[in-house]
Amino acid sequence: MDLMITDEELEELSDNPRDRFIEIAKISQKRFWDQVNEDQEWPAVQDARLRYMNTVVSAAKFLEISPICDMDIPRPSAWDDNVFNDFVSDLSSYLMQLMMERADRRRRTAIVLEGTTRDRLRSLIIRLRGEVQQLDLPEARIDKVLRKIDELEKALEGQRLSFIAVATVVFGIAAVLSDFDGAATAVQKIVYKIEQIVGQAKDTQDEDAASQMIETEKVRQLAPPRVQDRPSTALPDDEIPF
Repeated sequence: MDLMITDEELEELSDNPRDRFIEIAKISQKRFWDQVNEDQEWPAVQDARLRYMNTVVSAAKFLEISPICDMDIPRPSAWDDNVFNDFVSDLSSYLMQLMMERADRRRRTAIVLEGTTRDRLRSLIIRLRGEVQQLDLPEARIDKVLRKIDELEKALEGQRLSFIAVATVVFGIAAVLSDFDGAATAVQKIVYKIEQIVGQAKDTQDEDAASQMIETEKVRQLAPPRVQDRPSTALPDDEIPF
């Protein structure tokens, strides 16, 4: 029985286990519906359902994503449509919680782009692009750096700027200039200034968060989608003190 994701796709996923699970679940879900829409004969639909469940639950077990990892994969001989329907419903609830958690985490690794910060960064990006275009380097290497700069400029259109977007440009330029002599000094100064602005904005943001006593990152326990599925905190009858 084939799975709903390839080795190549797995190798490209995030290093964070919970993010990796989200990506596996989304890829598997899309592939499941693509296959069902392509072949709606019952044996094919049944096979796709089993492979979808097998892929997602097996990934959760390996990555230790609780409580999804505690789900059972039904045997084909004991298939029950209700089991699959419950699985889809519960998985949607857990995925939403994981996605909310990831959004919170990404906000902590980004700066809020206020007007002044955004304008200063845009101005520096224009200067950076001009300096890079003047470097005496092969056109292919120049184009590679310019593409990274374009990605950073596009990132400025959002409400927040991820440190990853900045780091991608910094590392990309560093790789291109690794064997280049002093003529790239102007480029390096602009890159340093961009890093400085982002760092200062992050420091200010962290200070504001501290003053508001915003909770630091922690791994949340995923809540069951139904109240009756939550573990009971009541004591057994024979343990109730008198």
